[in-house]
Order: sequence, then structure tokens, then C-alpha cells
Amino acid sequence: MPRQGFVPVLLQVALCLSAAGLVGAAGIGHGSTAPANGPTLLGSPASGLLAAGETPLRPEVPATTGPAAPRYFVTTNLSLGPPGEAPTDLLYVNSTGEIYATVQPSYVVVLSAASDRLIARVMVGADPTTLLYDPITEEVLVADTGSNSLAALNTTSHTLAATVALPAPPLSMGFDPSYGLVFVLTGPSGLVVVLDGTYYDIEATWITFAGFFGVGSLVVDTVTQEVYVTGYMGFSGYFGVAWARVGSYWTAGTIEGAGGGPFAFDPLQNTVFVLWYGEIEVLSATLHRVIANLTLGGASGVVSAIAYDSATQHLDAVTSSGAVYILNPQNFSTISVYPTRVQCPSALAPISGIAVDVADSCGDGITTVGLGTGAEATTPIAGGGPVDVAYDNATGDLVVANEAAGNLSIVSALTRSTVATVVGVPGAVGIAYDPIDSEVYVVGASGNVTVVSDRNWSVVARIALPLDVASPLPLIAYNPIDDHVYVAISNESIDQLGSTVYVISAETHRVIATIPVHGEGGPVTALAYVAPSGRVWVGGWDGWVATILPTNDTLVDLHYLAPSASLVSALTFNPVSGEVYASATFDGGANSTFVGNGVAVLNGSTGAASSVFPLPGGAGDLLFVSAQDDLFATNGTEVLSVVNATSEEVAGAVFVGDGAGGMTWDESTGAVYVANSLSNSLTAVSPASRFPMALEETGLPAGASWNVSVAGTNLRTNAARLVLDLPNGSYAFLVSSPPGFAPVPASGVIVVNGTAVSRTIAFLATGGGGTPSASGTDPLVLGVATAFALAGGVGAGYLLGRRRPGGGGTGPPPRQ
Repeated sequence: MPRQGFVPVLLQVALCLSAAGLVGAAGIGHGSTAPANGPTLLGSPASGLLAAGETPLRPEVPATTGPAAPRYFVTTNLSLGPPGEAPTDLLYVNSTGEIYATVQPSYVVVLSAASDRLIARVMVGADPTTLLYDPITEEVLVADTGSNSLAALNTTSHTLAATVALPAPPLSMGFDPSYGLVFVLTGPSGLVVVLDGTYYDIEATWITFAGFFGVGSLVVDTVTQEVYVTGYMGFSGYFGVAWARVGSYWTAGTIEGAGGGPFAFDPLQNTVFVLWYGEIEVLSATLHRVIANLTLGGASGVVSAIAYDSATQHLDAVTSSGAVYILNPQNFSTISVYPTRVQCPSALAPISGIAVDVADSCGDGITTVGLGTGAEATTPIAGGGPVDVAYDNATGDLVVANEAAGNLSIVSALTRSTVATVVGVPGAVGIAYDPIDSEVYVVGASGNVTVVSDRNWSVVARIALPLDVASPLPLIAYNPIDDHVYVAISNESIDQLGSTVYVISAETHRVIATIPVHGEGGPVTALAYVAPSGRVWVGGWDGWVATILPTNDTLVDLHYLAPSASLVSALTFNPVSGEVYASATFDGGANSTFVGNGVAVLNGSTGAASSVFPLPGGAGDLLFVSAQDDLFATNGTEVLSVVNATSEEVAGAVFVGDGAGGMTWDESTGAVYVANSLSNSLTAVSPASRFPMALEETGLPAGASWNVSVAGTNLRTNAARLVLDLPNGSYAFLVSSPPGFAPVPASGVIVVNGTAVSRTIAFLATGGGGTPSASGTDPLVLGVATAFALAGGVGAGYLLGRRRPGGGGTGPPPRQ
């Protein structure tokens, strides 16, 4: 995309987020295979009783390798209150689509799960800890540990409906749907108080352990009508679980060594998961014994919270590093991993199979992780400092401007490998693509313009602009209506503060007009072409915007965004609504209605601003993607913000490379590409319907070419890694190689199912004869023709058929 705005990357370095939350969570696991250290789980409901002398299986969920896990729409941290007022538990109410969070020291906040907007803040008793939904009264119960009571909240009016006094501090709660009872575990004696689920009258009490001591948790088994309680059995001296039949209220049995942390219950497997010292213990509710102990191993840290998602039938867990794991509760394999920036995860809540919310007790907020809504992949760029990127429709390539290296990297959008390098492009900072003449215009830091033909990726012209300054901030845009290129050069000499817009004929490669902007409110800091008016929009340092009339190249329709607005950093056009978006910084003031970094929505005809909405982080580049109705915004850090254009609400954020700047969009695949200047990389963010499928080779000499046919389309690359964005389905592949090497496997089927997937191809030397030295059969082959016909071949054909011309231990228990 043509460079549309000034991205002050160096000023944003200090704002870069810590990468600690990503450690050990870069990979994902796939499929439903059993853990590597055992084909079946001993004592699981499917395999029967533990034999005499057997110990519970202790599989470690593998720290997998391969492409990054899906992490599109991982939202920024949503603040719940003043610093120090930390959330401790989360509850999602499916009937209202709302999220409830207990916040210390004495209130509950209610958020919309759709928009993450704050709906209400309700004062309750002291030290609210855990939450429970009562389907009979349709109220949310809050355990107020500091005031020995329960608060009942009306989910319609978001007001306090009742307060229930208890004999001791409540620790955990559970609901039994068959009897309509609420169970409340209290401390420190371990007394369970049984309440009527309609009027909250005390029906019975249950002494769980003799000499109960320590923090405990409670869960109701709705299959066998049993109640489980964790705690420390003081007289016997060990941690364990006591259980009782609903209606009897005396301890029917105990399970030694089953931990003392929060629970999660899986009704399909009839298993109970207990969080204990950073591990997950699995109890068979049929056998009343421990059948497995799970760890999430590696650098992901210990498990901090767990919850069962009934919509997906998965077990969700978050580790101390902030990594959210989605696990298969049948065999405990890892389905996917979502790295987050949560510092101190204290609780998590599944949101109807589409997201997981994580409470951050250190960050005083909530992070939302969208499940299976896209994928991210990063391509390293040789050279220094990629700052802008444009998509070439004719060749299917991405043109990347490398400012520090003074060259262009040509990256195939299909294979995500570098196919060419154009040298001699000094200080490349902005790109405009001319589809009429198949040329790329690159403006340099010194104001020079280099014209490159995409037919052979060679320099065809150089245009020197008359400059009187030493440090301009050049911007560039192409107007297809008049076939002109517009370049804005800021003049920062001592006696002048303004800009000149140069108009270049794409036919003659000559400057045909100059437009002085000095005196119009400061230098030009943003530039963009707006269809179908044929006008070029400009924005300035002092918060002004104006348009250039193409008939006579004059500046018209000057507007100021808002009182005290400054630094319009980028402009982009929404062809659906006919509006223009301008990112800017609003400094506030007596007449200002908005303070901070935001986006102003402008009328595409008059330029008048109709609204302003906030934007996380600093102001950077903007890109509107009409197919998704999303507005993407960079801010010079490693975060790409995503805004829904209709609701004007921040939908989430994507972790991209450090120093994220210019962006472009590949309409054929829907991928958004981001140039990352500080990490020398190009990030591709795929939409919800497509996921990266990667083939990686080992064994070939550097630079050697190899061929692969995917779904009948032949691809050739000399890169070690080939990545395709594909919809869900099964894809047959066939590999060929240079003489003297044999690929293993030579063929197979790769299944794309909601996450990124990869396969390694090993090329084995054959001694020059070309005879394979090992079998080329992939053990996962299901039959090439059959598997490809089963799922997704048509979608892949469209994509591939484009022709190129030439916290440590226990947190509060999840609600059940």
C-alpha cells in the first residue's frame, strides 16, 4: 500500500511491549493422538481400572514446534478499575452475552462479551472472590469472603438483588440442577452450606474433612449427582478430595493426593480436573481415583487457572507465562496455544466456544483470546529496516521498502519467499504502485523518487525533486484517474515550516506541478488517494485535512479535525460508507471532546468530521479492508489494532513484528501484510477463513530449487519454507527435487482444520543416481484423490490458480 502516513518508529521504541508472554508458546499441537509417552491413558474411563501397583500416568503436554498458533483478535488489556484493583474471577453468562468479573476490594464489573464495553459496576461485600450463575433466579452469586456473605446480582438491571449471610467466609460455589441447590464451601473448617436455589435459605450443612485446613474448592458432578471438595485433611496430614452424594451431606469417601486447588468438570468423560501446584490432576468421577497428572511443561510456566468449555468440549488452561492452552480432555493432547501478554493470570472464562477471557491480577484487566479466528505468519526480510509494503496485482508479489538497506525486497505472496532484490533505492521509505504502467514508485528519505518496472524488477527512472531541506518526511500516493503520482515533502528549515506536494506524470516520469502547503497549518504528515472522487487527501501536523483537486492541482476544502488535534499520521478510505479515516493525536483543551490517540471519521465529499473513536497505542498507518469491514492500525510497536468499521469499536489486536509500520492487502487471499522495521520482517495476518499451511525442506544446498504440487497446482521455490493460506480442508501434495536427492515424504495429505499446520520434507542424497534411499510414502496418506475430494479442493484451486505474467500454583476456582 502506498505509504500513507508518518510513522515515528524511533519514538515508539520505548512503547514496545514485553515479549515475555510469548516464551515457550510459539508452537501448537495438532490432532487427537495420545501423548508421546503412552498410547493409552491408564485408568481412563475408556480403559478401565488401574491395575494393582500402577501409578497415575503423568504425561507432559508437549511444547510443540511449527508455525505460530492462531492469535488473530487477541484483544488489548481491558482496564477494570484504578491500579491495584485487580480482577480475581470471571464468569460468562450465555443468556445475556455478558462477562462478570470480581474486582478487589469490593465490587463486580459487567462487560459486554461482544464489544468488551463496560456495562455496569456493582458494589458488593468485602473481598469478592468467586462467581456462580443461578439458572433458577437468573442471578449471579458473588462470594464475599471478607464479609461472610453471598451477594445476588440481577442480570437484567445489574443491581444487588439480595445478600445472604453465611456462618464463615465463602471459598467456592457450585450449583446442582437436579435438586436446584447451591453448594458453598466455607473456610477455614471446610463446612459446606447447602442453600435453596430460589430463596437462598440454608437447607443443610456438611462437614467435609475432620480438621480441614487451607484454601479449598468445590464442584458438582451433574452426571453422578456428587459434590467434590478439595482441602487439607489436618488429622491425616495430606491434601485430598472428599466427595458426597447430593442429598446425603456426609462424606462418602476421600481421594488422597488429588490436590487442593480449583476444579473443572467434564460431563462427557465424567472426569474432574483439579489444579494443583501448577499441574492438572485428572480424577475419574466413576472410579473416584486419580487417573492422570498433566503438566504443560517447557518455558510456558506452571498452570494458573483451568476451565471446561461446554461449547467446544475442550479443557482451557492458562499458564503463568500468559499462554492459553486448548486441550483435548479425552487424551490431553494440545489442540492450540495462544500467547498473550497477561502478566499474572488469575482466572479464565470460556465464551461460547468463540473466545477465552483471562483475568490479569497484575495488569488490572482482562484479555480476550479469539479461538480459530485467523492465523499469523512472519517472513524474515534480508536487509535493514522494512518500513512500507505494497501489493503488486499483476505479479502477485509484495514490494517491501527497506530504508536502512536502501533496496526493495520482492516477496511472493503465494510462497512468502524473497524472489528478487532491487538495489540502488536509497533510503526507501514509501511505495506507490501504478497498475496501468506496471511500475512501482519509491520515495527515499532524501526526497528522491525511483521508478521500478515489475516486468523484470529493474530501475527505469530516477526523479530528483528540488529540496531546500536536510530532513524531509516524504509521503507518496498514486492517482489512477489522472495517472499521476503525488509526493509530499515536508520543509523543516529554520525559517519555514510547511510542505510541497509534487505532481509527477506516470507517463513521462517528470514533475508537472507543485502545490505549496506552507501556511495551511504546518507540514504534511499524511497522504492518500480517495476513490472515486479522483482527489488526493492530505493531513497536517496541526490536525488539519484538505484535498487536492486533480483538475487544476489546487488545495481545497481545508478542515481541522477537532480542537487541539495534532499530527494526522495516516489517512485511508472506506468505499462502502464513502468515509475517510484519519488517525491523529488529540491533546485536549477547553473545547476538546476527545483526548488521546484516535481516529476521526470524515465525510468523503465535504471532509467534515462526524465522530472520533479511541485507538490503542500511538498513531501510525491505517488500512481499511472492505471484505472484512475492518480498519487496521499500526503504532510503531509490535501490535496491530483491528477496529470494526461499523461499530467503530476496537475488535482486538494482533502481535506482529516490532516496529510495525506500512501495510497492504492481498484481495485474492484476504491477507493483510505489515512491514516491521525493527525486526526486519514482514507479517501476514490471515482472515478467519484461512490458515497457514507450511512446507519446510531440509537437506538441500542453500539456494537450491525444489518443486511441490499442492492440489494439482505446481509451485517452485528456492526458499527453505513455503507457506500457503488455505481454508479448512484436506490437501494432497507431491514433491520433486533436483537430481541426486529424494524427498521424504514425496507425497501425502495435509489437513487444515482451524489452525496453522506444517510438514517437513527431508531431501536425502542418493549418490547422483536419483534413486530414493528411503521410502517416500507419507504415513498419513489417505489416498491423494480421495482425500482432496473430501474437503476444500475448490477453495484451494482458486487461491493457487492465480497466474503470474512473467503466577505459581493456585488461583481462584473457575465457576461451573
